[in-house]
Amino acid sequence: MMPDRQHRVVFDRLSASAVILFLAPILLARAVQAKYRTGRIFDRQNQADGRHALLRFAGIPKGRNLALLLNVAAGTVAWVGPPVLPAHRRRRAGDLPLSELRPGLISVWRLQQLTGSAYDERPRHASYPNHTLKESIAIMLRYAVARSLGVNPAAPKPDTFTMLGVSISNLSIEGSLERIKNAIDSREATQFAFVNPDCLNKSYNDQQYTDTLNQLPTVFADGIGIRIACKQLGIGLRDNINGTDLFPLICAQAVEHGHSIYFLGGAPGVTDTMIERIRKQFPALNVAGHRNGFFEPHETPAVIDEINASNADILLVAFGAPLQEFWLNEHHDALNPTVRMGVGGLFDFYTDRISRAPRWLRDIGMEWTWRLLQEPGRMWRRYLVGNPLFLYRVRKEAKQVRRTAAIHRYSDSRLGFGSAVLRYRVRHFFWTLAVLIGRVLKRLLDIVVSTCALIALSPLLLIVSALIKLESPGPLVFSQVRVGQYGRYFTMYKFRSMRTDAEEIKKKLMEQNEMDGGVLFKMKHDPRVTKTGRFIRKYSIDELPQLWNVLNGSMSLVGPRPPVPSEVDQYSIQDRRRLGVKPGITCIWQVSGRSEIAFAEQVELDVDYIESHGFLTDIKILFKTIPAVLLGKGAY
Repeated sequence: MMPDRQHRVVFDRLSASAVILFLAPILLARAVQAKYRTGRIFDRQNQADGRHALLRFAGIPKGRNLALLLNVAAGTVAWVGPPVLPAHRRRRAGDLPLSELRPGLISVWRLQQLTGSAYDERPRHASYPNHTLKESIAIMLRYAVARSLGVNPAAPKPDTFTMLGVSISNLSIEGSLERIKNAIDSREATQFAFVNPDCLNKSYNDQQYTDTLNQLPTVFADGIGIRIACKQLGIGLRDNINGTDLFPLICAQAVEHGHSIYFLGGAPGVTDTMIERIRKQFPALNVAGHRNGFFEPHETPAVIDEINASNADILLVAFGAPLQEFWLNEHHDALNPTVRMGVGGLFDFYTDRISRAPRWLRDIGMEWTWRLLQEPGRMWRRYLVGNPLFLYRVRKEAKQVRRTAAIHRYSDSRLGFGSAVLRYRVRHFFWTLAVLIGRVLKRLLDIVVSTCALIALSPLLLIVSALIKLESPGPLVFSQVRVGQYGRYFTMYKFRSMRTDAEEIKKKLMEQNEMDGGVLFKMKHDPRVTKTGRFIRKYSIDELPQLWNVLNGSMSLVGPRPPVPSEVDQYSIQDRRRLGVKPGITCIWQVSGRSEIAFAEQVELDVDYIESHGFLTDIKILFKTIPAVLLGKGAY
């Protein structure tokens, strides 16, 4: 093994071990979860090279790839190397003996996929045997940057999407070449265009440019800015289709199928130099003709005649956007080439008049910084002002899209968009106002009624207190921790109706529980209840101290009964719905049979109240409570 490869193995194993130690609690929790759910901790997946098998946590997908750290620490997988591929997928690596290389969690191919520039996998694989440790660390850092800019692999990938009013085709590089070829084969005149953030900033304030682009069947997404914007819109962009990368592929396809190309644009001499260089790369390329872009308007008919006389299949125009799109659209019927395409500054790049960014900078989607360094005086406004402005506009559009989707849920077929917006806002306002007024009225009702009741019933409270004290020693008021709204604990007060050792006796009586559901404990002839207690429980007099809970805000007059924590521990998810409002002294099930109603039915009645309660509903329940208390039905 070469020294560089040895250094990479040592670095991989040590760094992975350090990460495992740091994430040990998370890894342990995920292992326990896998064992609990599936009966095993790991799933083993054989790789395409036939030598390596990867470990992943079993069970749910979330967090399963954390186990790959163990593979790196064991030395079977590298941080950087050929892509990790399962055995059923074939590795496209030419004649390279990849079985001698460890697969990597990070690959250059995957790195370029994140920024949409992964067009040829094999040359990337061929470089792995010669990677130094320094190069591997550099790839890892580039991957971290590209990951933050890349799209979500699970995001939907529509064939077209709209961004700032322009319809853009969502194509892979292969799909783009196929569309160009199909246009030539069909002999149907077709204009193509590229748009980057600068183009969309121009079209944002230029309706003619927007209309021209929207007339075209295919508009390519060019630049990392479009990719980041797609991430904001929740769209998965297949590939970054820029003219500089697409051009040599178009030339290769033209050679293969015998298509000819005419080049129009650029400064005098630029096109000649570019053609000279492209012929070195593609000697068999059929260049039908070329001309620089400096000609007077009255010369346009002659230029068009020259293009048509060349019998070119493809016309590439480098006037810059949007002039090239306007020119092609204006002379659409006069031109004969089947494929017409505006390519911006492509010719300058291929003559090295403007140098292209290094590959590593393109891999992380930061090519624009190189252009800025090359021409700061001309490009600062485009990149330093234009790029943030573009992303702001897209973010604003994304919010509008989400808002429009919500509005349409409130609209119907008879209303236009403007009416739907107004209807949504009016409904939202009055709904919010109604909820606020309802809460205020309910609280006012609680305060007024509880205050008046405590004053009016004070003689009865004194009599009951005396009876309790005479019959059984102990406190007059029984206080107990109960569970209130959203699971908050509070202390609830009742007149004591049982012996002071009631909780100890309850443990012996659990088998005699007469309440369906097993959550609540009720007995008609409960031996723990005193004689006074039986009377005050029958007519709910024992609940009167809870008027103080209502007055201090921990309870309401109307609401689900407040459970004890041990009951809540037995609640199912559905049962916990009754904790969504303040508990009350009375509610629907208390006036509908009380303890004669099974627990499950009590929950459903409480949920019905929560979903439909209002000020008038509370008034009705309070009035129904009076005969229910006087009759004492279902109370024991």
